[in-house]
Amino acid sequence: KIYNPKIVGDSIYTIDFKNIELIDHRFELRNISEFPKGREIWKAKYNFNFSGVVSFSGIQFDKDKKFGILDGGFMCGRLFGNGFRIYIKKINDKWIIDKIEDTWVS
Repeated sequence: KIYNPKIVGDSIYTIDFKNIELIDHRFELRNISEFPKGREIWKAKYNFNFSGVVSFSGIQFDKDKKFGILDGGFMCGRLFGNGFRIYIKKINDKWIIDKIEDTWVS
Protein backbone atom coordinates (compact mmCIF):
# COMPACT_ATOMS: atom_id res chain seq x y z
CA LYS A 1 0.00 0.00 0.00
CA ILE A 2 1.44 3.33 -1.03
CA TYR A 3 0.53 6.60 0.64
CA ASN A 4 0.49 10.05 -0.91
CA PRO A 5 3.42 12.39 -0.34
CA LYS A 6 3.50 13.97 3.12
CA ILE A 7 4.62 17.33 1.73
CA VAL A 8 2.68 19.13 -1.01
CA GLY A 9 4.73 19.05 -4.20
CA ASP A 10 6.97 16.24 -2.93
CA SER A 11 7.39 13.42 -5.45
CA ILE A 12 8.53 10.87 -2.87
CA TYR A 13 5.83 8.48 -1.71
CA THR A 14 5.90 6.83 1.67
CA ILE A 15 5.36 3.09 1.81
CA ASP A 16 3.85 1.02 4.60
CA PHE A 17 6.67 -1.45 5.35
CA LYS A 18 4.71 -3.46 7.94
CA ASN A 19 3.46 -5.92 5.32
CA ILE A 20 6.88 -6.57 3.77
CA GLU A 21 8.51 -9.74 5.04
CA LEU A 22 12.28 -9.52 5.31
CA ILE A 23 14.39 -12.61 4.71
CA ASP A 24 17.03 -11.32 7.11
CA HIS A 25 15.43 -9.85 10.24
CA ARG A 26 18.57 -7.89 11.08
CA PHE A 27 17.42 -5.19 8.65
CA GLU A 28 14.82 -2.50 9.19
CA LEU A 29 13.22 -0.58 6.32
CA ARG A 30 12.64 3.17 6.62
CA ASN A 31 11.42 5.85 4.22
CA ILE A 32 14.10 8.07 2.75
CA SER A 33 12.09 11.10 3.87
CA GLU A 34 13.32 10.31 7.42
CA PHE A 35 16.94 11.00 6.42
CA PRO A 36 18.96 14.10 5.46
CA LYS A 37 18.66 15.18 1.82
CA GLY A 38 21.28 14.65 -0.88
CA ARG A 39 24.87 13.80 -0.01
CA GLU A 40 24.28 14.61 3.66
CA ILE A 41 22.66 11.19 4.06
CA TRP A 42 26.13 9.60 3.84
CA LYS A 43 27.78 12.07 6.24
CA ALA A 44 25.23 11.90 9.06
CA LYS A 45 25.79 9.81 12.19
CA TYR A 46 23.06 7.31 13.11
CA ASN A 47 22.36 5.24 16.20
CA PHE A 48 21.94 2.17 13.99
CA ASN A 49 23.87 0.51 11.16
CA PHE A 50 22.90 2.44 8.02
CA SER A 51 23.29 -0.04 5.13
CA GLY A 52 22.12 1.91 2.11
CA VAL A 53 19.31 3.27 -0.01
CA VAL A 54 17.03 1.37 -2.38
CA SER A 55 14.99 3.41 -4.85
CA PHE A 56 12.42 2.77 -7.57
CA SER A 57 10.83 5.06 -10.14
CA GLY A 58 7.18 5.10 -11.02
CA ILE A 59 6.11 2.51 -13.58
CA GLN A 60 5.63 3.57 -17.18
CA PHE A 61 2.98 1.40 -18.84
CA ASP A 62 2.18 0.77 -22.47
CA LYS A 63 -1.18 1.96 -23.82
CA ASP A 64 -2.91 -1.35 -22.99
CA LYS A 65 -1.24 -1.77 -19.59
CA LYS A 66 0.19 -5.16 -20.51
CA PHE A 67 3.84 -4.11 -20.20
CA GLY A 68 5.71 -1.75 -17.91
CA ILE A 69 9.18 -0.38 -17.27
CA LEU A 70 10.64 1.05 -14.08
CA ASP A 71 14.09 2.02 -12.89
CA GLY A 72 15.63 0.95 -9.62
CA GLY A 73 18.88 1.31 -7.79
CA PHE A 74 20.83 0.53 -4.66
CA MET A 75 23.45 2.77 -3.11
CA CYS A 76 25.48 2.04 -0.01
CA GLY A 77 27.79 5.04 -0.19
CA ARG A 78 28.51 8.16 -2.24
CA LEU A 79 30.65 6.17 -4.66
CA PHE A 80 29.20 2.67 -4.44
CA GLY A 81 25.99 1.41 -6.00
CA ASN A 82 24.25 0.19 -9.10
CA GLY A 83 21.12 0.88 -11.10
CA PHE A 84 18.88 -1.25 -13.23
CA ARG A 85 15.85 -1.14 -15.50
CA ILE A 86 13.09 -3.63 -14.77
CA TYR A 87 10.76 -4.81 -17.52
CA ILE A 88 7.46 -6.27 -16.31
CA LYS A 89 4.57 -7.89 -18.11
CA LYS A 90 1.13 -9.11 -17.20
CA ILE A 91 0.43 -12.83 -17.59
CA ASN A 92 -2.85 -14.34 -16.40
CA ASP A 93 -3.69 -11.10 -14.52
CA LYS A 94 -0.40 -11.22 -12.56
CA TRP A 95 2.59 -8.96 -13.03
CA ILE A 96 5.91 -10.74 -13.46
CA ILE A 97 9.45 -9.52 -14.02
CA ASP A 98 10.35 -10.20 -17.64
CA LYS A 99 13.90 -8.84 -17.66
CA ILE A 100 16.33 -6.84 -15.52
CA GLU A 101 18.96 -4.77 -17.29
CA ASP A 102 21.92 -2.99 -15.63
CA THR A 103 21.95 0.74 -16.36
CA TRP A 104 24.77 2.16 -14.22
CA VAL A 105 27.42 1.17 -11.70
CA SER A 106 29.59 3.22 -9.39
